[in-house]
Amino acid sequence: MRAFSSTFISLGLAVLAVASDEDVVSFPAIGEVDIVFPREDTYAAEAPFPVIFGLQNAPVLTTFSGTLNWELNCAYTLFGIGRLYLDFLPDSEPYYFLNTSKAIADADEGGQFQYWRGEEDSCILKWDLRWTTVCEPRKDGSLLLKNNQFERSGNVTFTLRPGAKTARKAIAEYDGCAIGGTAVRVERNHTVGCPILAEDASPKPKPCGLDVKKARSSLAEAVVKPTTSLTAIPSKTTDSGMDATGTGTEGALVTSSTGEASGQSNGGGKDNNGAQAFAGSKSGLLTVFTALLTSILLELVM
Repeated sequence: MRAFSSTFISLGLAVLAVASDEDVVSFPAIGEVDIVFPREDTYAAEAPFPVIFGLQNAPVLTTFSGTLNWELNCAYTLFGIGRLYLDFLPDSEPYYFLNTSKAIADADEGGQFQYWRGEEDSCILKWDLRWTTVCEPRKDGSLLLKNNQFERSGNVTFTLRPGAKTARKAIAEYDGCAIGGTAVRVERNHTVGCPILAEDASPKPKPCGLDVKKARSSLAEAVVKPTTSLTAIPSKTTDSGMDATGTGTEGALVTSSTGEASGQSNGGGKDNNGAQAFAGSKSGLLTVFTALLTSILLELVM
C-alpha cells in the first residue's frame, strides 16, 4: 500500500493573509504556529483533504529563514506532505496556511479508497517548525545559511468515517480554539539575519489568540472541492482492496470531474507563469491567485 505514497505527494498549498498595519517586529517578540484543521475529531472520508495551520504574530516567524513542514498519513486512505518557506512570505498577519493531502491510490487503479478496512480510518498529521540559527556572512555581502538548529514538532490524530461531517462543513462551522502547536520567543535579530532565541525560547502556546471563527467562511471557501468520497462502509472487500463498484449505498464511491476550489471558475487572467488570478468581494477584497502545482495565494484585506 505504501508503494503509492511517493506518487501522491501533495504539492498544493494556500496562504490566506489578513493585512495589518502593524507589520514591524519589535524584539523581543513571540511568534506562534497552531493547527487549525484537522482537530482531534471524526470527518468524512474524502479526497483531497485539507490541512490548515495558523500563524500568530507571523512577522516574527517570517523575518528569518525557516520552514514549516507537515506530513499526513492514514492507514487506508490519505497521504500528503508539504513545506512552507517562512522567509518568502510578505510581512502581514495572521496567516492561514492551507494544504491538500490526496488519496493513496489513483482513480485508475480500481478506486481511490480501495484499501479501506473496517468502519473507520485512523490518521495522524505530523508537523515541525525549523529555523536556521547558524549563519555566516560571505565576502560578497550574501548570507550562508549553514543548517537548521532550532526545531519544534508535534502531531494531531483524527479519524475518517463514511457519512461523518465533511471537512468543509467542519471548517465553516468552526468554533472554539485551534490546537496549540509551538510558540517561539526571539530575543533579537542577529546582525547577519539569524534569530537569537531567548533563554525561555518556547513559552506555552496560546491557540485561542487565533480568531479562526472570524476567518472560517473564507477558509471553507478556499478548501479544494473533494473529487472522491466514500459515502458508506463497503460491504465487500477482496485481497486487493475495496470493491469499488458496490450496489446502492453499500460501498458507494462518489467521484466528480472537478478539482477546483469552491467559488472559482475557469475564467481569470493568466500571467507568464501560468498563474490565474480571481477576485471577489466578502468583507473586503478577496483576491485568489491559483498558481502552478495547485498552489494558491489568498490575500484578504479585512
